[in-house]
Amino acid sequence: VAATNRPQDLDSALLSRFDVRVAFPPPDAECRASILALYAKHLPDDALTQLANASEGLSGRDIFDACRLAERKWVCMRLRGRVTQPALPPPDEYARALESRRALALHVAKGRDGTDGLTTDAA
Repeated sequence: VAATNRPQDLDSALLSRFDVRVAFPPPDAECRASILALYAKHLPDDALTQLANASEGLSGRDIFDACRLAERKWVCMRLRGRVTQPALPPPDEYARALESRRALALHVAKGRDGTDGLTTDAA
């Protein structure tokens, strides 16, 4: 059993060892809001909904990574005295992190051969 968000990075010899491939689509808006609620518990529902809409196409892992990035950046800004309030990151900090993660995901999805990176060899 194996799982990846980046099938384009797997070698065809490795892929040939698996009998079955199961593809899961990216989470829908409701699922993205639920994922965001796990990591940004302090945000109100309307902010979670807006962030969920802004994170279309991202995987659960992408959302987790973006939340972690937003929180780390916020902590750094607080430690450097650039911000004092609020104690936890506001929605716009998460929005910036999601956009950054989207840019990274798109860059990775381009693949090494210039294709979209989302197609895989038939099993």
